[in-house]
Amino acid sequence: MKKIITENPQDMIERMHNFVFGKNNEIFVRFVDKDMSLVEYIRKMDKELYDIEHDDSYCNALDFGDYMDDDRFTCIMYWALVGFGEVRNYLKYYEEKLGNSNEPRPIEEWGEDYGDCLWWSFPIEEPPYCGTPLDCNFPSHVTHFTRLILPMESENLK
Repeated sequence: MKKIITENPQDMIERMHNFVFGKNNEIFVRFVDKDMSLVEYIRKMDKELYDIEHDDSYCNALDFGDYMDDDRFTCIMYWALVGFGEVRNYLKYYEEKLGNSNEPRPIEEWGEDYGDCLWWSFPIEEPPYCGTPLDCNFPSHVTHFTRLILPMESENLK
Protein backbone atom coordinates (compact mmCIF):
# COMPACT_ATOMS: atom_id res chain seq x y z
CA MET A 1 0.00 0.00 0.00
CA LYS A 2 1.51 3.31 -1.05
CA LYS A 3 1.20 5.86 1.72
CA ILE A 4 -0.64 8.99 0.54
CA ILE A 5 -1.16 10.95 3.77
CA THR A 6 1.46 13.62 4.43
CA GLU A 7 1.53 16.82 6.45
CA ASN A 8 3.86 18.48 3.91
CA PRO A 9 2.45 17.91 0.41
CA GLN A 10 5.05 18.62 -2.27
CA ASP A 11 3.26 18.22 -5.59
CA MET A 12 -0.23 18.61 -7.03
CA ILE A 13 -1.27 15.00 -6.35
CA GLU A 14 -0.08 15.15 -2.74
CA ARG A 15 -1.89 18.48 -2.30
CA MET A 16 -5.08 16.93 -3.70
CA HIS A 17 -4.91 13.99 -1.27
CA ASN A 18 -4.09 16.22 1.69
CA PHE A 19 -6.14 19.35 0.91
CA VAL A 20 -8.49 18.80 3.85
CA PHE A 21 -7.40 17.54 7.27
CA GLY A 22 -8.59 17.33 10.85
CA LYS A 23 -6.85 18.98 13.77
CA ASN A 24 -8.13 19.61 17.31
CA ASN A 25 -11.61 18.28 16.44
CA GLU A 26 -11.96 20.72 13.57
CA ILE A 27 -11.58 20.43 9.80
CA PHE A 28 -9.00 22.61 8.03
CA VAL A 29 -8.37 23.42 4.37
CA ARG A 30 -4.73 23.51 3.26
CA PHE A 31 -3.77 26.23 0.80
CA VAL A 32 -0.30 26.79 -0.66
CA ASP A 33 0.46 29.71 1.67
CA LYS A 34 -1.59 28.85 4.80
CA ASP A 35 -4.09 26.55 6.47
CA MET A 36 -7.59 27.84 7.20
CA SER A 37 -10.38 26.36 9.28
CA LEU A 38 -13.22 25.08 7.13
CA VAL A 39 -15.71 27.21 9.07
CA GLU A 40 -13.65 30.34 8.37
CA TYR A 41 -13.28 29.37 4.70
CA ILE A 42 -17.02 28.75 4.18
CA ARG A 43 -17.90 32.00 5.99
CA LYS A 44 -15.50 33.83 3.65
CA MET A 45 -16.94 32.14 0.54
CA ASP A 46 -20.56 32.77 1.61
CA LYS A 47 -19.68 36.47 1.94
CA GLU A 48 -17.94 36.59 -1.46
CA LEU A 49 -20.45 34.49 -3.43
CA TYR A 50 -23.79 35.21 -1.76
CA ASP A 51 -23.19 38.32 0.37
CA ILE A 52 -24.18 36.27 3.45
CA GLU A 53 -22.64 37.27 6.76
CA HIS A 54 -22.79 34.60 9.43
CA ASP A 55 -23.66 35.45 13.00
CA ASP A 56 -20.63 35.09 15.28
CA SER A 57 -22.52 32.43 17.25
CA TYR A 58 -21.89 30.11 14.29
CA CYS A 59 -18.14 30.52 14.46
CA ASN A 60 -17.39 27.15 16.05
CA ALA A 61 -17.36 23.95 14.03
CA LEU A 62 -20.07 22.13 16.01
CA ASP A 63 -22.72 24.87 15.76
CA PHE A 64 -21.77 25.90 12.23
CA GLY A 65 -22.79 22.51 10.79
CA ASP A 66 -26.36 23.11 11.96
CA TYR A 67 -26.48 26.19 9.72
CA MET A 68 -25.27 24.33 6.63
CA ASP A 69 -28.64 22.88 5.61
CA ASP A 70 -29.30 24.80 2.40
CA ASP A 71 -28.78 23.91 -1.27
CA ARG A 72 -26.11 26.57 -1.73
CA PHE A 73 -22.84 25.45 -3.26
CA THR A 74 -21.01 26.40 -0.07
CA CYS A 75 -23.28 24.14 2.02
CA ILE A 76 -22.68 21.18 -0.28
CA MET A 77 -18.94 21.95 -0.30
CA TYR A 78 -18.94 22.19 3.50
CA TRP A 79 -20.38 18.69 3.95
CA ALA A 80 -18.16 17.19 1.24
CA LEU A 81 -15.04 18.65 2.87
CA VAL A 82 -16.09 17.55 6.36
CA GLY A 83 -16.54 14.01 5.02
CA PHE A 84 -13.23 14.10 3.17
CA GLY A 85 -11.43 15.33 6.28
CA GLU A 86 -12.88 12.52 8.38
CA VAL A 87 -12.00 9.87 5.77
CA ARG A 88 -8.46 11.28 5.56
CA ASN A 89 -8.09 10.97 9.33
CA TYR A 90 -9.17 7.31 9.19
CA LEU A 91 -6.75 6.66 6.32
CA LYS A 92 -3.95 8.34 8.26
CA TYR A 93 -4.65 6.06 11.22
CA TYR A 94 -4.52 2.93 9.05
CA GLU A 95 -1.41 4.03 7.20
CA GLU A 96 0.38 4.65 10.48
CA LYS A 97 -0.89 1.40 12.03
CA LEU A 98 -0.22 -0.90 9.08
CA GLY A 99 2.77 0.68 7.39
CA ASN A 100 3.57 -0.60 3.92
CA SER A 101 2.09 -4.09 4.18
CA ASN A 102 2.68 -4.98 0.51
CA GLU A 103 6.43 -4.57 0.56
CA PRO A 104 8.12 -7.99 0.81
CA ARG A 105 10.40 -8.34 3.80
CA PRO A 106 13.13 -10.94 4.37
CA ILE A 107 12.35 -13.96 6.52
CA GLU A 108 14.82 -12.73 9.17
CA GLU A 109 12.55 -9.77 9.98
CA TRP A 110 9.55 -11.94 10.85
CA GLY A 111 8.49 -12.03 14.50
CA GLU A 112 5.82 -14.08 16.29
CA ASP A 113 3.74 -10.95 16.88
CA TYR A 114 3.15 -10.73 13.10
CA GLY A 115 1.16 -13.96 13.16
CA ASP A 116 0.21 -15.54 9.85
CA CYS A 117 1.80 -13.96 6.79
CA LEU A 118 2.02 -14.68 3.09
CA TRP A 119 5.37 -16.31 2.27
CA TRP A 120 7.08 -15.96 -1.09
CA SER A 121 10.17 -17.07 -2.94
CA PHE A 122 11.52 -14.92 -5.74
CA PRO A 123 11.02 -14.96 -8.63
CA ILE A 124 7.38 -15.66 -7.92
CA GLU A 125 6.44 -18.88 -9.67
CA GLU A 126 3.79 -20.29 -7.32
CA PRO A 127 1.07 -19.03 -4.96
CA PRO A 128 2.27 -17.89 -1.53
CA TYR A 129 2.21 -20.06 1.55
CA CYS A 130 -0.02 -18.68 4.32
CA GLY A 131 1.17 -19.32 7.86
CA THR A 132 4.19 -18.86 10.11
CA PRO A 133 7.70 -20.33 10.27
CA LEU A 134 6.48 -22.13 13.41
CA ASP A 135 4.16 -24.35 11.31
CA CYS A 136 5.31 -27.97 11.03
CA ASN A 137 4.79 -27.88 7.24
CA PHE A 138 6.44 -24.47 6.67
CA PRO A 139 8.17 -24.59 3.26
CA SER A 140 11.94 -24.34 3.34
CA HIS A 141 12.25 -22.51 0.00
CA VAL A 142 10.45 -19.27 0.92
CA THR A 143 12.62 -16.22 1.55
CA HIS A 144 10.27 -13.26 2.02
CA PHE A 145 6.91 -12.43 3.58
CA THR A 146 4.18 -9.83 3.34
CA ARG A 147 1.85 -9.06 6.21
CA LEU A 148 -1.61 -10.57 6.06
CA ILE A 149 -3.98 -7.86 7.21
CA LEU A 150 -7.32 -9.18 8.44
CA PRO A 151 -10.38 -6.94 8.71
CA MET A 152 -11.64 -6.10 12.18
CA GLU A 153 -14.85 -7.89 13.11
CA SER A 154 -17.78 -5.50 13.24
CA GLU A 155 -20.41 -5.72 15.97
CA ASN A 156 -23.20 -6.08 13.39
CA LEU A 157 -21.50 -9.16 11.87
CA LYS A 158 -21.60 -11.16 15.09
